[in-house]
Amino acid sequence: SHYNRPELVGEALESVREQTLQPAQILLIDDNSTPENRLRLEQYSSFAKILSTPHNLGPTGTRNFGANAASGEWLCFLDDDDLYLPDKLERQVRYLEAHPEVEALGGALTMVTADGRSEHWGAKTTGPLTLKDALYYTAFGPPSLMIRRDVYHAVGGFDPGLCHMEDYEFGIRVLAAGHKAHFISEPLLIYRRGGREQLSAQWRGMLSGELKVLRKHRKLLRREFGPLGPIRM
Repeated sequence: SHYNRPELVGEALESVREQTLQPAQILLIDDNSTPENRLRLEQYSSFAKILSTPHNLGPTGTRNFGANAASGEWLCFLDDDDLYLPDKLERQVRYLEAHPEVEALGGALTMVTADGRSEHWGAKTTGPLTLKDALYYTAFGPPSLMIRRDVYHAVGGFDPGLCHMEDYEFGIRVLAAGHKAHFISEPLLIYRRGGREQLSAQWRGMLSGELKVLRKHRKLLRREFGPLGPIRM
């Protein structure tokens, strides 16, 4: 997905084109960018189908828009400021071949800050996820996710009412619905994040989003962690 950042989206698309296992379809979803930025995307039309949203939907709505337009059996996502590692798709497909029961597969990532620092984000072990896992932490971030298209639609996609923590909430619904989800502990992508100013600006929104998610799923929290589950979280 993309919004007014043509200087970044080219790198993201190249990381898809350079995959050791090529996707069946590449959709570039432009979230109602300015006309001049939209025009600059045409250079990628030889290998990506470019679609524009009718109005600005934000990251959550844009992912749902793309999922509705996709025709493949499996869905993957990539924001315009992130990069797939070259064998991201191949490693996930090989894992799914070895675990045919899996319907959603996430993975770790390498987070790189604006000043060049990097951190490993994600679980340290590879294997199945439980509902408790999804309630404790984000089960899978959108850029690492590979999910069956029918499962994505069955759980309703990402919640368009959430501007923050929508990936955390989505993972809860996937696991609560009984779908088989696993996690690969080795990094699958590079997640680029801004400096301290950006992080501090997002903190209030992320806290508000997490509280909304906990309220929405308080019954699950009580079921999994007891009567005081929502308070403990």
